[in-house]
Amino acid sequence: MLWLKKKQVILVILVVLLIAAVYTNYAFFNPAKEAAETDNPLNAELVANMDEEAIMGGNAEISDTFFTDYRLEREKTRGENIETLEGIVQSEGASVETIDNANEEMIALVQLSEQELLLENLIKSKGFEDCIVFIHQGYVNVLVDAVEITQQQAVQIQDAVASECGVELSKITIAVSGK
Repeated sequence: MLWLKKKQVILVILVVLLIAAVYTNYAFFNPAKEAAETDNPLNAELVANMDEEAIMGGNAEISDTFFTDYRLEREKTRGENIETLEGIVQSEGASVETIDNANEEMIALVQLSEQELLLENLIKSKGFEDCIVFIHQGYVNVLVDAVEITQQQAVQIQDAVASECGVELSKITIAVSGK
């Protein structure tokens, strides 16, 4: 009986040491975390010389090609992020947890892209020339290519965003390009 308890104690100690080793490896050598911090800028940082606050606040001058340029830059950056994450998944030295995190990040990026594209198309279907949707950290900002919008149009946009993203109305901001 004493021999069986010794075996169990040794097994518990080995499991604890394994968990500590995995945690240490993850905490100090997590390339997915580093890649997310360095290669995954918020939507606000994707367009050179313009940030989301300036755009949404009406302080940035928006060119005729802004919407197209922004989308291209956003897709380029996300493509680079996915390539980095694929590299992590395919690296031989990566732990299972790191690979799982990289896969989750890739899925999240794809889902974010799909959600933004869906919302942009929904909003354009309401009669707007163009729009950009910024989704991050529980907030959604929409920039509509219009000089102004009516209260009814704003409500339509808010309803579309709230139903697709599941965010509260207070966390949705709508701005117009003013051109």
